[in-house]
Amino acid sequence: MGAGPCVHRDKATTGFACCTAETRKGDQDVDKKTLENLRLQVEVLRRRNAALEAAGAGKKDYVNTGLPTTIRPSFAAKALPVAATAPSLSVQERSRLLQEATAEAIASLPLPIALLFPNQTPGLAGSLVPATVTRVPGAIRMLREAADITGSDLQEIAGIHGKTHQKSDAPRLGQPLVFVASCIAIERLRYERPEAVHRCQAVAGIGVGEFAALYAADVLDFDLGLRLVMLRAEQMQRAASAAGPELMQLSITGMSLERVQALCEQVRRTLGDDEVASVAYSVGAQAHICSGTKQGVEELRKLIEAQARAGARASVLPSPEHLRCGAFQTKLMEEAQRQLRKALLDALPKLRPPRCAVYFNVMGEAVPAGAQPSLIVQLLADQITSTVRWEQTVRTMLREGIEELVVCGPPGASQMKEVIEDIAPEAANRTTLCSA
Repeated sequence: MGAGPCVHRDKATTGFACCTAETRKGDQDVDKKTLENLRLQVEVLRRRNAALEAAGAGKKDYVNTGLPTTIRPSFAAKALPVAATAPSLSVQERSRLLQEATAEAIASLPLPIALLFPNQTPGLAGSLVPATVTRVPGAIRMLREAADITGSDLQEIAGIHGKTHQKSDAPRLGQPLVFVASCIAIERLRYERPEAVHRCQAVAGIGVGEFAALYAADVLDFDLGLRLVMLRAEQMQRAASAAGPELMQLSITGMSLERVQALCEQVRRTLGDDEVASVAYSVGAQAHICSGTKQGVEELRKLIEAQARAGARASVLPSPEHLRCGAFQTKLMEEAQRQLRKALLDALPKLRPPRCAVYFNVMGEAVPAGAQPSLIVQLLADQITSTVRWEQTVRTMLREGIEELVVCGPPGASQMKEVIEDIAPEAANRTTLCSA
């Protein structure tokens, strides 16, 4: 008997052994290998899902499990029936169905793309591009829905009518507007490059940007995300107003994060718990922003200036008094944290497991696709009083295989792109901006 035609024409694509046996026994041997390969992959899928379900309490339970993350449920849904009915099918029919299942799995594999979302910063929330808003499907609807939820005409505040307002910098409106603009940017990217959204490997954000990242990862719907951002912004503004009349921010360079944190602890021991000096943002290997009470931050500056010979530098950051930025990412936000955690727990039944990895800057690492929403609630609440480890987050993404970074947000989000390029110059040509 002559050799029959190979049903696996593209061995590299299918990943299965080639059916080119010259006898029926050869066909059976190949078929056994094929089904065994299938059973192994389905078992990997089951083990991975079990690991994710067991993860709930903390990151350490599921990170570095060694389980592949590229096997998709769509593959198992199609492949399992093939395995179950294998005895009643011909070798060629089983091979064809397995090829289809594998091709579908390959088509759903994530691309090495990460979508990034900015925090609110002074001036960032001040404008949207009218041409973009009118062109992007769903953008006007999102702005109208946002107006109903916030009670404010965000189109006017955002400059859609040709005029911007300083009050868009205030957290109560600035944070919701950055969230809305980031979500519109996602829809623009979905319209222009659908695969970059549907098949992205990961998402990440800073501050309010983490909520936009969760919208992109299908964890929460737009209206729920906006309501949570509204509550977060209001509680942060309230906590900042209660933090005392004098707050301060300090830019520090030439010193590691661990060293700055040690000096902050020294300030606490010297001045007591009522005075605060904490690392709010770590934006480079030796570049950080510290926040807190004026006396606490001034004491920290003296300690750093005493080490000027070692290359350390500290300078006061100008911060508009009405923004109260000196309270953010410190223990002065503890009451806001409690209120946000309560709201997140109330919303937990409406949250879904992420469809892709989500990097959280409270730890500078990712939770995987399919993680329990209860873990996400914990990380979002912790973030509001913790250091934003953005430098670590960016480096971890690149180390874990991200090849393209897409910053999604208002036009001013180009600042985030510049920060990324400072952290990792090798990523400069791989970082793009998709603005609303």
